[in-house]
Amino acid sequence: MKSQDLNQTTGKLNSGDLESLVRDQGANEEVPIPALTLLYHQDITRVGERVLLTDLLSRVSVFVSRLEPRFGRPGKGNLRPLEDTYISRKGLVLSKHGDGLLLDPGAVPIHIGDKRIRQPVLFHPHQLEAGIVLNLAARVLLLLHYYTARPYAEPRRFEMIGDSAAMERVRGHIAQLSQVGVPVLITGESGCGKELVAQALHDHCSRARSGKLVCLNMGGLSPELAAAELFGVQKGAYTGADRSRIGHFRNAHGGTLFLDEIGEAPIQVQTMLLRTLETGQVMPVGGGAPIDVDVRLIAATDANLDQMAQDGSFRLPLIYRLQGYRIHLPPLRERRDDIPRLFLHFLRRELMGMGKSDILRKPLIPIGLMTTLMNYDWPGNIRQLHNVTSQICIANRDGERLHLDPVLAAQLQSPDQSPTLVSARKKRRRTLTEISDEELARTLSQHDYELKAAAEALGISRPSIYKLIRDREGFRLLEDIPDQEITSAYEVSGGSLSATARDLGVSSSALERRLGHLRPKKH
Repeated sequence: MKSQDLNQTTGKLNSGDLESLVRDQGANEEVPIPALTLLYHQDITRVGERVLLTDLLSRVSVFVSRLEPRFGRPGKGNLRPLEDTYISRKGLVLSKHGDGLLLDPGAVPIHIGDKRIRQPVLFHPHQLEAGIVLNLAARVLLLLHYYTARPYAEPRRFEMIGDSAAMERVRGHIAQLSQVGVPVLITGESGCGKELVAQALHDHCSRARSGKLVCLNMGGLSPELAAAELFGVQKGAYTGADRSRIGHFRNAHGGTLFLDEIGEAPIQVQTMLLRTLETGQVMPVGGGAPIDVDVRLIAATDANLDQMAQDGSFRLPLIYRLQGYRIHLPPLRERRDDIPRLFLHFLRRELMGMGKSDILRKPLIPIGLMTTLMNYDWPGNIRQLHNVTSQICIANRDGERLHLDPVLAAQLQSPDQSPTLVSARKKRRRTLTEISDEELARTLSQHDYELKAAAEALGISRPSIYKLIRDREGFRLLEDIPDQEITSAYEVSGGSLSATARDLGVSSSALERRLGHLRPKKH
């Protein structure tokens, strides 16, 4: 974002040179600036407009009324005040008070949550970092928050929705990486959009012209087949390998390989990945000679790889190799000013898919619906918001106004009213020594030996449960059971998949895949 773009949306048109202010703070520092972002307006096209309240940095009070300040889309012109006749010309007053901001409601009916604000209220820095949703006269929603401006931010959009400071940082990272080919590790909670960042990294580098982006979810790979999927396999290398395959690395030659959920990679596959990154060669399963590959590797995870390295379930040297550059995607609750824009983006797509083109009619979206979306904690992040938007559209196919059905409304309660969601999100990773043999056996049985579900219940990663089973006496993985024992147990059970899985202590789904390789092919 250039200095003129930033100045276009400052608290007053002549409030000073923001670029100079940023430089005064140090060229590489981020400067927190009080800001107001439009979350809801009767003209729904204005959602996402922002004003930077730079006057507050000089301890000059800012008035917010129907006539001032002027809001605008970041980087765009056409600045406008709120222009809502239900909001007083006198407006409310924001002023600097110590490290916080003082809000004097004046004559404006203001609600924060369900509480009417009648007296001046002081907001502390930690509240401003999270953002405070202000409901003005049940007509306008504003987010009072800090916008952390960074000098010389990258203006390109990379087809990503949102103008939060967090998204500007992510775009800046992508721009920096457009001319280099180092491996990139993308971290962040599930549902944050890590695959979109991987797509942007590929699309805006030179490899987009010479190769393609190949995506692979490591969480969906069985350990016994992971090496073949990644590095290829020679025909006849093992029972069931009835044809040769080149594998994902060679398929991505000249381009980019995106490994999602890298934390789920079995430890033996991690060793092979490390060797490939060090040598630039892959060794197909059953192959006799290594094969050169030219691949840029992008990996993503929602796991704490550093903690996993301490547990012994992830190789520390591989972390060093993967994170030639690290990009962290913040959860949606830390970029709340993007929620309305994302909701409207998904809403347009869903309604247009239903054949409805007039999607920005004023009565369509009630302010209460947007308030509910803003007050929710979104443990599933953008993926959950997309799903909720789809549910809202389906439930209102024939309606003239969107509303939440009671079941969905109950699910979208605030964090204080949804302890299950919060506790699940903040659940601590356990060390393997904390888990007894009895707890391991009980949890495996309760989850029908589905290792991912059992790992989540135990509070450990999927690679950790593989290590735990291998290290403990009396436990074993399906891949460690001989073919003859499997076929014998299957015959004894009379061909019952569930009974065989129970007798062997393995999951039915994994056993079915293994049996598919063991059964003779029909000609």
